[in-house]
Amino acid sequence: MTACPKLNQLDMSSCKALEYVLLQSQSLTELDLSNCKNLKKALIHCPKLQKLTMTDCETLETLMMWSDEMTKLDLTGASSIRELELHCPALIDTNIPSLKAADRPSRPSHPPISHMLRDGYKLEARRELEEKENEQKIEGDSGIPKVFRPLT
Repeated sequence: MTACPKLNQLDMSSCKALEYVLLQSQSLTELDLSNCKNLKKALIHCPKLQKLTMTDCETLETLMMWSDEMTKLDLTGASSIRELELHCPALIDTNIPSLKAADRPSRPSHPPISHMLRDGYKLEARRELEEKENEQKIEGDSGIPKVFRPLT
């Protein structure tokens, strides 16, 4: 939007094919993205934006917003939001639904990797020791490997 330096208002409501918004404008003061049924992510950097309306954006998961003058934000009906990052120091009038908690990864059923590695090294060292002992038993009672013994 930097190509439209005098644009103050933008209405993109009911854009059914709109999935992502990346918007940067130095002049925009009002933005309407209501009823964008497939909108998933919006990244908006508009320092002069005062009002953002995104009602009924049911699939919106991420909104990141930067505006020094934003005073009104309406996200009514945006029930899928998981990530909301607002850098709007003047924001006073909001309608934000409760955020969904991010899915927490389940705890692993195995011990920590450090324990597995430690135990693996112990097991490997034990195997190597047993192999050396077996080689010595096969080669005879002397501690000298068969290769280095003098011919008899």
